[in-house]
Amino acid sequence: MKVIAAISVFFAISFGNVALSLERLDRGVVAVATSEGHVYVGWRLLASDPPDVGFDVLRSIEAEGTYERLNDMPITDSCNFVDTSANGKRWYYAVEAQGGEGTERSGAVKAEAEGYLPIPLQGNYGANKVAIADLDGDGVYDYIIKQPAWSLDPGRQRRSPDTYKIEAYNGKTGRFMWRHDLGWNINLGIWFSPMVVYDFDGDGKDEVIIGSAAIDHDGTCLWRMDMGHPDWFYLADIDPARPGLEIAYGFETAQPRNGICLVDPRTGQILWGCDHPTTHIHDWGMVADIDPDSPGMEIYGMERDGVTCWLYSAQGKLLAHNEDLGRHGPRAFYWLDGPTKVRVPFSYRGGTFGILQYKGPQVGEIQGQPIAIADVLGDWREEVITVTDGVIRIYTTTVPATTRRVCLMQDHLYRMDVAMQAMGYFYPPQLGGRLLKSATSREN
Repeated sequence: MKVIAAISVFFAISFGNVALSLERLDRGVVAVATSEGHVYVGWRLLASDPPDVGFDVLRSIEAEGTYERLNDMPITDSCNFVDTSANGKRWYYAVEAQGGEGTERSGAVKAEAEGYLPIPLQGNYGANKVAIADLDGDGVYDYIIKQPAWSLDPGRQRRSPDTYKIEAYNGKTGRFMWRHDLGWNINLGIWFSPMVVYDFDGDGKDEVIIGSAAIDHDGTCLWRMDMGHPDWFYLADIDPARPGLEIAYGFETAQPRNGICLVDPRTGQILWGCDHPTTHIHDWGMVADIDPDSPGMEIYGMERDGVTCWLYSAQGKLLAHNEDLGRHGPRAFYWLDGPTKVRVPFSYRGGTFGILQYKGPQVGEIQGQPIAIADVLGDWREEVITVTDGVIRIYTTTVPATTRRVCLMQDHLYRMDVAMQAMGYFYPPQLGGRLLKSATSREN
């Protein structure tokens, strides 16, 4: 069960014949020192950018100082740059867009020395959720946390020992903005049924999938599976050989078969399902393209016993049995130069976690309890947001990319998924289409 108690972030983009407004975003420049003493600089490609847009990277030792251009020619094949002449200094960086109606310079950011962006909290406490939204309209995402970091299982009667507080922090400066105590009317719960909102039938109006049923835009039931409560489901373009989107389900309720299955979101029809019984597919599973040798996304689910698990291909082929990929819900995200995702293991507690490939070496590590994954800074790769010892950490990749893609937050389904990360189980966001390999395409 999942909680439906969070800050709602309303967002829409142009879809079909319906004109909806885009969220205003700035260039999202990020600069992070690497282990070699260089500085990785990344920035956003926006849906509104002209196809021929190029970028210059500028550097200064002072925020208001004189900036020098680091690249010889405008950068058109990616949205990142590695400053190999940084010499360990914490320079200020800005990015200038060239094309369209002229030039546009971003605000300057100072290179972070620790490999992540820190936002100190108001004390040595944690958080169990974070909502990502632009509270002041400056085009920079702000962060609204819910604390304390722990929750109670609402399946058992226990008195809440404390109240939830919501705190807002400025994404540009890290400044504490405000706190609101929700009071004793809100229990410290963590779940209820998962929910996704998206126009999956293409009529220009969003539908709601809640648990194993779908509700049309007018409140009527589109379909129901009558299989009980799923602990997780993901709506995405899972199978590239099939037009449209699919839903991958993992059911908490015991099933003689189809406890892990793929479903057509327009009809509720099961496209394929596991042919073995399941007792309780637990927590949030994983649906992501982690295997470069298997077309589409892979679907991973684990029984509550913490031992029995399966990895299926998008077409329903069993790829692995009882191969633990990170307990009940490893978090997958874009980090490398390509569409294959990496992952960090599942944990209810913080710690140090390796960033793992399915077929390849570890490519980094993070510290703290992960509380969100989203493309909040830099190019199209995703950031991992953790909390530890009274600090929010925003980890960003320093792996150079050789392609450029529009900011993922300008994909409607992805933005809705990020908004809903602020409640219930932690489901990493999914795109409403395929992540194209083209360096110049404007699609996601």
